[in-house]
Amino acid sequence: MREQLNNLPFKRLNTYSDEEIRFRFETYTKLIIVRNPLERLVSAWEDKFSYAPSRFGYRKQYHSMLKTLLSNTSNTMIDYDFIMHTETIAEDYQLFFRKAGIVGREDLIPEVRQRKGDRLFWDFYKEIPLEDLWQIKQKFKADYDMFGYNFHDDIAKLFSR
Repeated sequence: MREQLNNLPFKRLNTYSDEEIRFRFETYTKLIIVRNPLERLVSAWEDKFSYAPSRFGYRKQYHSMLKTLLSNTSNTMIDYDFIMHTETIAEDYQLFFRKAGIVGREDLIPEVRQRKGDRLFWDFYKEIPLEDLWQIKQKFKADYDMFGYNFHDDIAKLFSR
């Protein structure tokens, strides 16, 4: 995926000067596509700990993953103009295009399909101790707050299955 992104004809933000970056943050429309934090964690587990642990130096152990997760920090403080959710991305694109005045680009709207993380979600979390889920909640609190997800709804879904 990273190689595909590197081949796109776009400049990366880190290739601009601080002044040019500031200008872009102040004047460009900023869009982010986000994913439910718990679903994102399942996908990371599958990719980094199950499918290719040696490539990333991880052991296939839940506590190894939890320790890594809780030690990493992220403090993105960008004021996004529009937030899309992977769960509703096709509808979100249409709304974004309308708000941004983009017409005739329906070819860019992705098709709706079952997501891998959604399929793995329930099997993964039913094995996680409740105390660990509360640690994960704290870790992803900013994501839940900023991107409009609800941890308690996710937990309620787990217990309703």
